[in-house]
Amino acid sequence: MGQTTLIRGASVVTPTGILPETSILVEGEKISTIRKAAEKPTGAKEIDAQGLMALPGFIDVHIQGTMGRDVWEEEDEALVEMCRGLVRFGTTSFVATTHYTPSIVQRINRVMQRPTGGANILGIHLETPFVSEERRGAIPTERLEPPSRAKLDEILTECAGNLRIFTLAPELPGALELFPELLQAGVIISLGHTDATYEEAQRAIALGASHVTHLFNAMRPFYHREPGVIGAIFDAPEVSVQIIADGVHLHPATLRLAFALKGREKIALITDAVRGAGIDQKVFLSSSIRRRVEVKEGAPRLSTGQIAGSILTMDKAVKNIQDFVGASLVDAAFMASTTPARILKLDQKIGSIELGKDADIVLMNEAGEVQMTLIKGEVVYDARKN
Repeated sequence: MGQTTLIRGASVVTPTGILPETSILVEGEKISTIRKAAEKPTGAKEIDAQGLMALPGFIDVHIQGTMGRDVWEEEDEALVEMCRGLVRFGTTSFVATTHYTPSIVQRINRVMQRPTGGANILGIHLETPFVSEERRGAIPTERLEPPSRAKLDEILTECAGNLRIFTLAPELPGALELFPELLQAGVIISLGHTDATYEEAQRAIALGASHVTHLFNAMRPFYHREPGVIGAIFDAPEVSVQIIADGVHLHPATLRLAFALKGREKIALITDAVRGAGIDQKVFLSSSIRRRVEVKEGAPRLSTGQIAGSILTMDKAVKNIQDFVGASLVDAAFMASTTPARILKLDQKIGSIELGKDADIVLMNEAGEVQMTLIKGEVVYDARKN
């Protein structure tokens, strides 16, 4: 059955509120009891969490790297170290985000099959090759290809069932024709890096696009006479969106607008982080685009000033969304954990602190600093020892 652990006296953040001075009993990998007074079973481990907040482990559906490592590096150990580094910031699972390259996809597949001692990889998120040249952002032109069934068949074969999110520009010729195959494979179709008009985006949503990659960034801007893809997204209450809450990618007023229109139920906080996240390194080589990147004004940038990912971590995203938007801690945790789990259709196992779910738990102090991270009941990060 595995280890039994009692987390005693935390303020437990649930989807409906905060339970003060509450204990969580973990038996093996699962949460078995949540109540005020819980007796410590014989032989159980005890964690004193008085004065701390217990949040569900964060789920980042869009991340490329952290702590000096990323998904692009050639050796498997780079991705393993990335998994281990993420738990420092409360991330217990993530979708490895990359441009389509067979060797990278194969590497992610391999690491998904082994224990890492860190955050779990839930699958693959591809941002190429079927995106707009005009809205490609920092993606190199050579990574782009016209949509084709042959290429999609290759991608699905290489991903071996692990492709979870596929970003595309629906206005590209042939893109919409690929939707049935993607949906049949259980892939979430995400609109992103797109110059779609309002009507083009509406059509894509009607055909099954249900998600949006880093809302507002790398897409046609909203205009009052042609609201574009952003207008279509706000007109579709069923569509979920990713938000980068670093204070750079989006102005706080923009975050407030998104929160007012989409709410916690349809916003997934993401980092879109690159290898410079979590470390004090201002200049580094981006593995994804093989170019020098310098952190300026809070974000990694190319020499042109173009933003290339972020240095955000999920604990900071949770704090920022409270500071910038006025969201409650309950709502912030929902956007960092519950909504991503629902998007991935994994909310029966992860995404909230509830009976029977995996014991993916983050203990934070009042300042929003991660003190301890547990994955399936096992302590994988303890600030007192690191």
